[in-house]
Amino acid sequence: MKKRFLIEVFVCVFIASVFSCSDDKKSTADNDYILSDTEEAEIDAYNDNSELDDEHQVMPDIDLEGENVLDDSDKIIKIRGDAYNTCAINGKGVVSCWGSNEMGGLGKGNVAGSSVPVKVYTEGVMKNKKIKDVTTGFDFSCSLDIDGKAYCWGDNRVGQLGNGTINNYRMIPSKVGTSGILKDKVFLNISAGGYHACAIDKERKVYCWGSVGLLGSSESENQNVHESEVDMTGVLKGKIVKSVSTGGLHTCVLDVEGKMFCWGKGNFGQLGNNTLTTISHIPVEVDMSGNSGNIRFSQINSGYEHTCAITEAGKEIYCWGRNYDGQLGDGTVDYKIRPEKVKFGNLDDDVIFKAVSASVVHTCAIDNKNRVYCWGKIEGFFSNSEEIQAIPVKIDLNKLPEGGNLISIVTGTTHNCVLDDMGEVYCWGINVHGVLGTGSFDDNYVPDKVIFESSLKDKKVVSISSGTDYTCAVDSAGKAYCWGNNAKGVLGNGNQISYAIPKEVYADGILKDKVLSVVYAGSTTSFAIDIDGFPYFWGEIWSSDENKQLLNLHPETFAPEELIKNKEIVSMSSNGKKVCMSDSEGKAYCWGDLSIYGLQQHLLDFEEVDMSGVSGDKVVKSIEVGEDHTCILTAEDKVYCWGANDAGQLGTGTKNSSSVPAEVDTTGVLAGKKIVQIDSGRRRTCALDYAGSVYCWGAGMLGDGTNSTSYIPVKVDTSGVLKGKTIVFISSGSSHNCAIDSEGKVYCWGYNTFWQIGDGTNTDRLKPVKVDDKEVLHEKFIVSVSCGEKQSCAVDVNGKVYCWGSVLNASVGNGAETGTAKPVEVFYKVN
Repeated sequence: MKKRFLIEVFVCVFIASVFSCSDDKKSTADNDYILSDTEEAEIDAYNDNSELDDEHQVMPDIDLEGENVLDDSDKIIKIRGDAYNTCAINGKGVVSCWGSNEMGGLGKGNVAGSSVPVKVYTEGVMKNKKIKDVTTGFDFSCSLDIDGKAYCWGDNRVGQLGNGTINNYRMIPSKVGTSGILKDKVFLNISAGGYHACAIDKERKVYCWGSVGLLGSSESENQNVHESEVDMTGVLKGKIVKSVSTGGLHTCVLDVEGKMFCWGKGNFGQLGNNTLTTISHIPVEVDMSGNSGNIRFSQINSGYEHTCAITEAGKEIYCWGRNYDGQLGDGTVDYKIRPEKVKFGNLDDDVIFKAVSASVVHTCAIDNKNRVYCWGKIEGFFSNSEEIQAIPVKIDLNKLPEGGNLISIVTGTTHNCVLDDMGEVYCWGINVHGVLGTGSFDDNYVPDKVIFESSLKDKKVVSISSGTDYTCAVDSAGKAYCWGNNAKGVLGNGNQISYAIPKEVYADGILKDKVLSVVYAGSTTSFAIDIDGFPYFWGEIWSSDENKQLLNLHPETFAPEELIKNKEIVSMSSNGKKVCMSDSEGKAYCWGDLSIYGLQQHLLDFEEVDMSGVSGDKVVKSIEVGEDHTCILTAEDKVYCWGANDAGQLGTGTKNSSSVPAEVDTTGVLAGKKIVQIDSGRRRTCALDYAGSVYCWGAGMLGDGTNSTSYIPVKVDTSGVLKGKTIVFISSGSSHNCAIDSEGKVYCWGYNTFWQIGDGTNTDRLKPVKVDDKEVLHEKFIVSVSCGEKQSCAVDVNGKVYCWGSVLNASVGNGAETGTAKPVEVFYKVN
């Protein structure tokens, strides 16, 4: 982020007369994070099926200048990118973006970044519009539909959205040209730069909007002018402009004769007119006199302070402007005031360059043989070292599948993305804000596929479990998926990369052809049971043979086969270091770290739970493991616990720890109650009776309206939101609890530091409150809920998953870097 800060400081000096800047954008716009009345109304009308007014009527598809490439498919046909975000368009004209979203540049209605593509909001001015082009600037983006209408979203502090306003920003698209000089313009081409955007209309005139001084007209020197027609009376007189490319603080255009013209800042020679210019408010011609022959160009691309172009024959690339990091590729680090040929060395005679992309400190190009070349400061492209390459080097693309031909490339500040003709996008580099689009926030030094659809697309989830800061699920086909913090390998996908969306657990090893029935997420270990009752684990686990912790990145059997042979496991629970389970015969077993707080006992072995002191029917129906205590539910509907008891987590009425199961107190609120379900958290346990009431014991915030620890069960308060409700399911997390009633509604209580209660706040709750159901949970019938340490997740009757909480660790599963105080749907389907 240091580079970006330096860039923004420079820009702030340049446009200080227009607005005040800060290196901390959030501090300058905290109050603006609330939706405007217009945006709120548009989002509220998301599901409104009323007829559209005349402005929003769908017009016939027309092909402007042969540029309509839509084919009504989900295949990605175009990508565009800038410093810290990237956008893509599919054949249906749908736009999705990923990466940084500090000023709403992803266009999805909030400011949360995303590590996977999310669809740009389409229920406002872009409703029913088919988008044919998209472009990204610094914290804002613009798109162009097949009718030639433009839309922009994101940062608008200097009018770069072209909607007639300044000093604000928008989190969803607004229409360009609702008034003024841009009104009713039909555009053929659009480009977003640092703090301005430019477009060519159907009459081949160029218009720009945004930061004063960058608009290509002497009128733009006026402090009040934020929209202008580019001056066509000078060097552009009589020229037919073909394309426009905006840089950080300058703009260049290419005409049909292959000549180039630029305007804006020229302090590093980025105007290419053989001189250093503080600023040129009108276009100047790029000087090619230092090169022999009549060189014509077919493609131009402007970076932050330099520009590159491909010759008409595609055999050469020329660059000019700033070169402190070798981004011109001419073998030097000296700025160039007119185009210099990039030094590729010896190339095959049949090599044709197909695309070039200039960024802040580097440039990349692709050729017709699917080779990628990059030059400049290419930190993160090979390793985590900062490396300057003043001449092009080839990038290893060994992760690309055979058969696809590269057709496009985009470069960000420290990342690159390529698109092939099969519609697949691959990115690599430094993964600021999840800009690689791979579902993680980790850097990647070789290209990896952008995830446009979750691995759980069209799957129905039947089991879910939230651990410390990750979640796992099983679908109806018996496959497991996990997401969140993967430092301990708990996602089971063969690496330790954390993912913000579901990734399938590795199924080609011991799980091949296995059908899982349930999965359990612990603190540092995940467990699963197949339909035959055989258990598996992945992540960190104690080894009884070696008396140490092991890390397994793929599923393994978690205990010697001879110990569990012929045992059909029906219930399993873990705290990450200890595993307990019960079999179909009603016996319970534990394995791993069996030490008990306060007692001198430490066993690393597979042990059957001693039930000799349990009265009545000794058949175990289910077993639950807390942080340092364990509880079982017997066939007589009674609860027994053992382990540490410093917070009353055994529920026996004393502070005494126990090494064997001890019956939970039944002289108080549990008198005569038959328990149907139990669930243990860190230092507490809760129980559900057949009548639909909930009881808890242990550490405070038990749901009874107090923050008091209780050594015996207390009844969860039913005078508020639970009045008249019948609870059918409960879950205990690290420090909070949730319950589902017979109508499929969710209620939670306890600590709320990480937004895990889901009521839209981070206020701790002494009594149950209703989880917000006005948005994604509206009219949803929830059948299962699971509480972790920092998040909660729920499954509806249709097998869709929703999560909330997790302020920083991205374990809510929607691709965002931060969490949410209200439920969000986990699995995106952007196309």
